[in-house]
Amino acid sequence: MKLKHIETDTFIESTSITFCPVGNMVFCRDQQITTKKGVVIGTSRTSQRKYEHIIMKQVFQNLGSDIIGEMGTNGLLEGGDFFVAREDLSMLGIGLRTDFNGASYLMKNDLLGTRYMAICSDENDLDQQRMHLDTYFNILNDNNAVVIDFDDVQKQEKKKANIDRKVYYYDNDKNAKEIESDKEDIKNKVGEYKLIKIYDSFYKFLDEMKFNYIKISHQEQKEYMINFLNIGNNTVISVNKNLEKKLKDNGCDIITVKYFNCQPILNMYGGMHCMTQVSRV
Repeated sequence: MKLKHIETDTFIESTSITFCPVGNMVFCRDQQITTKKGVVIGTSRTSQRKYEHIIMKQVFQNLGSDIIGEMGTNGLLEGGDFFVAREDLSMLGIGLRTDFNGASYLMKNDLLGTRYMAICSDENDLDQQRMHLDTYFNILNDNNAVVIDFDDVQKQEKKKANIDRKVYYYDNDKNAKEIESDKEDIKNKVGEYKLIKIYDSFYKFLDEMKFNYIKISHQEQKEYMINFLNIGNNTVISVNKNLEKKLKDNGCDIITVKYFNCQPILNMYGGMHCMTQVSRV
């Protein structure tokens, strides 16, 4: 509220009242992540979303979920950037939204519950269309995944710099052999986690993790083909009608795709994975 002095009556009067409404309540993914140990409340880069974290913290408390950490001012961490990829592997995208300080907070405080941590670094793209890990990568099951075709994106958008992601791979085994980081703001050791390998290509990382992956074109990504929700038992929910055919055409016919028409959500710039949140792993 803004007040000004007046000479009569009450001596002050109100000139304006400012509100900070929560305008993004359709989505509930980005405010937190759920690791194998529990819920970690994150911090968004944009100030207008700060109240969402307070609201969702209360929601998880009401649900009886274990809140094991809260970012506060320790760094930036958004839910669309995080996956528990496998029993022993966590993945976190950093770049436009989440930063290395967010990743460091998770490792330093032993909040992941997995031996390995893969930090997927967006260093040259930094595009709103691919702002989170779940906008260019998603998991079908333990062995199969989809990933954007970075070469196609680069060609269609006429980008000069290589927009493929680097992956910084950490291991918390005490016998792991530490290597040096190639970036000043990426630490070699964080808590018990040691940097053991750097992949100069996201595809090389997926190959070494033995993921069978299907590349998704620039146009298909814009149509939310990647942003599906994995509900287990080889079943996903998709807002893209063509995902099932894409998987079958690429030899991955073990996945059941359930189509969900949610155009109003798409109009607000988000897909099935964006509008959901894992509460337990």
